[in-house]
Amino acid sequence: MSVTLRDAQHLCWKNFRKINEKLDRKRGKGWIPFVMVTDLLEEAGEVAAAVKDWKVSYFLKNPNQRRC
Repeated sequence: MSVTLRDAQHLCWKNFRKINEKLDRKRGKGWIPFVMVTDLLEEAGEVAAAVKDWKVSYFLKNPNQRRC
């Protein structure tokens, strides 16, 4: 099944609306796309930090392993 750019944009918009409507009920206000992207980037940063910490601890425990 191929997805066009228009289909992908529509799906993203539907997902944004679902999330925003849930947040409206939960928090009493909506989020703008900028705030949602900022939150996603923050989460991505936390994941990257966790991966980095894992790699550092792995290579400290296994110094003979090839570094990537």
